[in-house]
Amino acid sequence: MLTFPYTRTRRIAVRLLELSIGEAIGICKLPGSRHEVTATHLLLAIAKGAEKPIAERYVTDPRLWTVEERMLLIATYLAHVTPDGPDFSVGGDGKLSDYVDFNADSKQDFTDLGEVAGKPRVMRSLLGIHAETLEGLCATRGDWLMGTMACQLFTKDEATPDYATMSDVAMIEWVQSRMDAVRKLPESEFDEMFRAHAQGSETLRHFFTINYDDYGIVCEPIAKEEGGGQLAPARFLAISCIGGLAKALSGRVD
Repeated sequence: MLTFPYTRTRRIAVRLLELSIGEAIGICKLPGSRHEVTATHLLLAIAKGAEKPIAERYVTDPRLWTVEERMLLIATYLAHVTPDGPDFSVGGDGKLSDYVDFNADSKQDFTDLGEVAGKPRVMRSLLGIHAETLEGLCATRGDWLMGTMACQLFTKDEATPDYATMSDVAMIEWVQSRMDAVRKLPESEFDEMFRAHAQGSETLRHFFTINYDDYGIVCEPIAKEEGGGQLAPARFLAISCIGGLAKALSGRVD
């Protein structure tokens, strides 16, 4: 059995566990296009020992972790199961260390954006539950950008939902209604909101620099010294944590 070091961040305290063969096969049977749903199922298995110390900020539900925290734990698992070692290869030319800064923990859960499109607004972190829901609603990079704006941008006096108690249907309806509202914005207001979202993303950035393409969330390489070359964006997919035998036994072909 593999053993993993203890992982403690501002909001997470957990020692990862190795997947059982049954858990691995079960994860393989999830739809191949649902990367975020697969990530949640993986994390429920490998991080089932997540602790909740006295500090109120600690979270044990993988759906309520930020997308960056989720990727951090997936990358940590991959670092222990990938043949080429802790700093494993990513894409053609990259390494894990080209994409993650393990010391860049989050400092806050939201940032004040000031007045944007005529109202005082704040931006909150993108959570796993947001990403799961958006995965079923988005087909293009534009959809993902508008969807993340819908999930993260709030007026200053607007309460956030109690995500932990929301059903999947309620979550879909909440996200869809907010995406519809974003689409109906006058272009000048949307431009202002878009710029504010980009600014807020920089402030809230932790562990990874995330971006989006038609298929969902990607990680940009950490900024290199000038002339250091360019690496392509990368994904740290939950399915990459599953060994070849489990995939074969499940009948998975991708």
